[in-house]
Amino acid sequence: SRMSSGAPDRKKPPVLRRGPLECDPAAFSMACDGRPVVLTHFEFETMRVLLSAPGRVFSREALIRAIYDEGHPVTDRAIDACIKRIRRKFMAIRPGLDPVATIYGVGYKLNPALETP
Repeated sequence: SRMSSGAPDRKKPPVLRRGPLECDPAAFSMACDGRPVVLTHFEFETMRVLLSAPGRVFSREALIRAIYDEGHPVTDRAIDACIKRIRRKFMAIRPGLDPVATIYGVGYKLNPALETP
């Protein structure tokens, strides 16, 4: 596991809580209803970005920029596939819970049902 990302160690990022979701960026951990959700780096970062700005719609481009600042090639399709996998993983813990809302023709945002902590 990569401990240091090379970034200077500033304050620990706050734990993000929305509805049944809890995201701890410092510990790279995500939980739903208190149960761990195992996410890849890409999936985790996508959820972290959405959770950090509830209500904001992110285009695929904006998500790619927010997640891959080192210029790794990521396609729109990769974002869509990532969102699909995220949905599957959360629904395995809580059937019917879709953490991501699709805004057709625009992008993705946190499911409004989760916007209130």
